[in-house]
Amino acid sequence: MPNWLAHRAAVLPDQPALLAAGARWTFSQLDRWASGMARGLLAHGTAPGSRVALLLRNRPEFVALAHAAPRASMTLVPLNTRLAAPELAWQIADSGAHLLIYDADTAALAEMALKQAADADSVAAVDIASLHERSAAAAEVCAPIDLSDVYTVVYTSGTTGRPKGALLTYGNYWWSAVGSALNLGNHIGDRWLAVLPLFHVGGLSILVRAAIYGIPAVLHSSFDPVAVNRAIDADGVTIISVVSTMLQRMLDDRGDRSYPAALRCVLLGGGPAPRRLLEACAARGVPVVQTYGLTETASQVATLAPADALRKLGSAGQPLLPTELRIVSAGATDVGEILVRGPTVMRGYSPAARTSTQPRSRRCCWRTRLSRRLPSSDCPTRAGATCRRPRSSCGVEWQLVMPS
Repeated sequence: MPNWLAHRAAVLPDQPALLAAGARWTFSQLDRWASGMARGLLAHGTAPGSRVALLLRNRPEFVALAHAAPRASMTLVPLNTRLAAPELAWQIADSGAHLLIYDADTAALAEMALKQAADADSVAAVDIASLHERSAAAAEVCAPIDLSDVYTVVYTSGTTGRPKGALLTYGNYWWSAVGSALNLGNHIGDRWLAVLPLFHVGGLSILVRAAIYGIPAVLHSSFDPVAVNRAIDADGVTIISVVSTMLQRMLDDRGDRSYPAALRCVLLGGGPAPRRLLEACAARGVPVVQTYGLTETASQVATLAPADALRKLGSAGQPLLPTELRIVSAGATDVGEILVRGPTVMRGYSPAARTSTQPRSRRCCWRTRLSRRLPSSDCPTRAGATCRRPRSSCGVEWQLVMPS
């Protein structure tokens, strides 16, 4: 497949691709920057096929590196800057990283992590400023994208034990972007605000989707409700991805002021949303679209349709095409196991995690957490009650809801 950023640079060269830190890059400018960053990576002796760990907060250089990786045929390993040095040391070793890129804010943390990492002598470290300087005069470089190649190793939060590095391919991100676009639509005037950490799959996927869709990503260094509300008003933001605590802080800062009509989608993930928050958004006309996803599927799995955002409060909607999802019941209880199958499901886990049992079937079906099941509005069972009938005997539509 043609490189998606290079394609956008060819057909939309002067359209904005990135707004960050008070600056603006067009697709052609970002394309040249990514090529320069790819040359910079290769100049540091990092061979194609190597894994490059990024210990960076949200910043424009992270975006350039995300698009440089396919050009240099390297795999990105975004690291959580909030972790302690021993945790980072383990992930650096587990991922098999050959290069660690840091900035002034994370230099001390990077040094401590490398001192504690196994085989630290095999991992080179470089300041992003040095890499940026090398990239300035670099010639253009580009390579097609093989959807089967691993693009990133993204570590899970470790809620069920030690974090595991999910091997996500370009195809995983591509089909996730396709599924989201089929659900939300792709508008020429869209601008997607990225305030989630880019080391998180929810943040990183925004960069990929913006390039695929040909729309600008509006990048903030961190979440600040005042800055977010200002960006929605002044920067033409139409889509934003947040979690419940972020959205509540946005509303608290907003007060009685309404949001502009251009804001068409507030993707709300990260867990079940308090009903009071959803009702407050409904009263203000905030287009909240709840979504359910996980690292192992390159972000979204199921998302509510925009038309149902206010009509079906509490629902996470239907699986995004071409993903398949079903809930296997554990008898007459109100919980079941979520099974996910499709081209967004990761290739596997990083080496250390492969030695443990992985809940994945031979048909690329991913098993995940338990989820409560609720009947749809057409079901005779009263709202909020547990349906005791077997799914096979129920003729009404079943809705996936956020796990509780």
